[in-house]
Amino acid sequence: MAGESDRLVEALVTAGDPFAAASRRCFGCGADNVRGLRLRVESDDGRGEASCAVTLDADLQGWDGVAHGGVVSTLLDEVLTYSLGERRPVFTVELRVRYKKAVPLGVPLTVRARRTASHGRLMQAEGEVVGPGGEVLATAEGKFLRPRGH
Repeated sequence: MAGESDRLVEALVTAGDPFAAASRRCFGCGADNVRGLRLRVESDDGRGEASCAVTLDADLQGWDGVAHGGVVSTLLDEVLTYSLGERRPVFTVELRVRYKKAVPLGVPLTVRARRTASHGRLMQAEGEVVGPGGEVLATAEGKFLRPRGH
């Protein structure tokens, strides 16, 4: 299994633009992934910040009218990763999500994140999902690792 992961990382790195190559099929942001979320994340690499506007539809429901918790964590994971400002493979090694209120479907949401630390290959970020009235619905803290040699 580890060998397969290493080959995948190597294929992405040698694909010319590894970030673009990986992003096309990404479940969170991939424009070519018909089953994905197709998020359009804005990032300011110099400031270590990222954000995304999204409205979740009923296909992403958990309980009636409420987004599935796994979808909410995916939103946070994606935007936290963008806040790191990396344009090479980076993997989530830890993600802690706190669900504060139900995340409603069919309303505009904002997901925002900021890089909080960087120590060699290990990086950290935090972020939140914010409802249309400005209320924080969920928060996350994550740790991310750049593979050796990248």
